[in-house]
Amino acid sequence: MIESAQDRAGAVKPFWNHLQGGFSLFEIAIDTGGTFTDAVLQDRERKINVAKYPTDALDPSTSILGCIGLLAQERGFTTRELIANTRTLVIGTTLPTNVVTEGKGAKCCMIYTKGFKDVLEISRRIPKANTYNLRVPPPVALIPRYLRFGVEERLQYDGEVITPLNEDDVREAVRKAREQGVEVPVVCFLHSYINPEHEERAAALIKADYPNVVLSSHILQTRLEGYRFHTAVLSAYVKPVLTNFVKTLEERFKNYDFKGALLFITCAGGVATPQLCLDNPSLTIGSGPAAGPLFACLLGELAGLENIISLDIGGTTVDLSILPERKIGTTTEMIIADHRKGTESVDVTSLGVGGGAVAWVDSRGMIRVGPDSAGADPGPACYGKGGQKPTLTDADVVLGYIPTDYFLGGKIRLEGDLARKAIEENIAKPLGIDVLQAAYSMARLAEENIAKDSKVNL
Repeated sequence: MIESAQDRAGAVKPFWNHLQGGFSLFEIAIDTGGTFTDAVLQDRERKINVAKYPTDALDPSTSILGCIGLLAQERGFTTRELIANTRTLVIGTTLPTNVVTEGKGAKCCMIYTKGFKDVLEISRRIPKANTYNLRVPPPVALIPRYLRFGVEERLQYDGEVITPLNEDDVREAVRKAREQGVEVPVVCFLHSYINPEHEERAAALIKADYPNVVLSSHILQTRLEGYRFHTAVLSAYVKPVLTNFVKTLEERFKNYDFKGALLFITCAGGVATPQLCLDNPSLTIGSGPAAGPLFACLLGELAGLENIISLDIGGTTVDLSILPERKIGTTTEMIIADHRKGTESVDVTSLGVGGGAVAWVDSRGMIRVGPDSAGADPGPACYGKGGQKPTLTDADVVLGYIPTDYFLGGKIRLEGDLARKAIEENIAKPLGIDVLQAAYSMARLAEENIAKDSKVNL
């Protein structure tokens, strides 16, 4: 039986007697980025607190709890007291997206309908700028050909069985997967979107060895097998990392007596339960940037603006979205590191020119910015954590755009001397220019890249 809000209020009311207005429940929204984890706390009276905490790339749940701990300190509570009396906790995360862009996902195999081994290559996306350039190298598939195992089976376009599933082929595919050290198999059969019988039977045979098997018919229901196969492969690729993150987070919140609702922002800008995200990991790819255009639309409405550009500048990426007449666009053509995702998503373009983007001089003597990021550890040189490479944040500090004594409301002090040193040694000296010119060039180059992409998307 679900405990009502009144029951919870009666149980903890003495704890809130010192609060003006009596008992209140909290709501917390958290965005776990590649560099920082940000949180907003709101109570019943709509009083707001914010917090920022460095993201631990190996265990983002630690950063989330650290961020909540800072919020608790501002309210004069312990972390346990705050979490135990929070009714809704919403999380946006870039974790699955970063897994794809960094190429650090699971080793997967694809079990497919015999004769359709190369659907991933045939349905690849060619960048718009190179549509007619035959010399553009194809994207590298997340599952190489040697890890694709054909199975005899065939469904007609209307779902009617033409060739029954050969279960011995499935067992043989599982044996080969074990030999190759595969972590997650993904089953991709033709026309399974309209009749998942063969995929589900294959999964029943596979689950004894691989409980995390992914079925394309459960990920995306579309007749276009290219979209479905690519999206299913992406889901399998990020599933172990996402599962570990979600399960660890749920367990830690449980230990802090959390009884509220835990929700994750989806790529479509809505929210979903942890279990739904684990059932379909593609929903979380693009989760972090999806909320930006929604907030920009709200601000535009309050300010009476019709045409809006949503620009979310994070530590790792800049997320850009065009909102004509305050209309949020969606796409089924999201591209993450040259990999195609067919799940409907908020139309956001991510550029690797965030605050932590590293600047460098290429072999032609030209300044380049990104896509590599300094992250939170060591972070930009101005953080004073040992970072030696110049970043856009360092350039902004040198140019005076970011005050060294009032970063994050004065909670983090930046080292301007270290920022200047990093830019001087890595950019200014090699090019024979002064530090201010180098910093200005870095900032302008990043701005030009963003502006150029804005024009492409208009």
